[in-house]
Amino acid sequence: MAPPSQQRGQLMATPGFTVDLDPWYGTPQNEILLPAPVSFAAQFLDFGLAVMPTRIKTIAVVIDTALTSGAAGQATAQLYVARSIFSTAGTPPAPGVAGVGASGAFTGGSGGASQFPTTGLNACQARGTAVNLGPNTASLGPGVFFLSPADIPDLQWEWCVVGVEIKAAVAFTGGSARVFVELANT
Repeated sequence: MAPPSQQRGQLMATPGFTVDLDPWYGTPQNEILLPAPVSFAAQFLDFGLAVMPTRIKTIAVVIDTALTSGAAGQATAQLYVARSIFSTAGTPPAPGVAGVGASGAFTGGSGGASQFPTTGLNACQARGTAVNLGPNTASLGPGVFFLSPADIPDLQWEWCVVGVEIKAAVAFTGGSARVFVELANT
């Protein structure tokens, strides 16, 4: 394998390449991967909270292995926002007293109901309405679903901390997915 400097050189020689591409994956460097739930065998797949340094442009839901259900139904995606990724605030150090770091980050979850926190510093709020994710089917096959402000109008606002929930009409029995948040450059 060529060293990163040569790989980057190869990418830079590629038509359409900009310095904003990740030299390892060839994807935009303005993507943030949300923490995934451990299990995908549930009705609610909650991708953990992450800090957004700027406004969101698009959410990309990448289905790696088909998300399958026991029966056909419409899967949806829902944007969640919060003030912090942590449930408990820390305390800064004072003279003679050690500080305590914030704790209890929400890193995703899955189950028969939403796993997003409803209390604490990272209490979440669903924003807008859930949007359809793919067709009404028993299996969401591998692929990418892009969600923009046209799909989720609340993406036009700058949110400090976000997460995404994928909900099945009938509980998923398996599969795997990732959720990326693509940030606006301006």
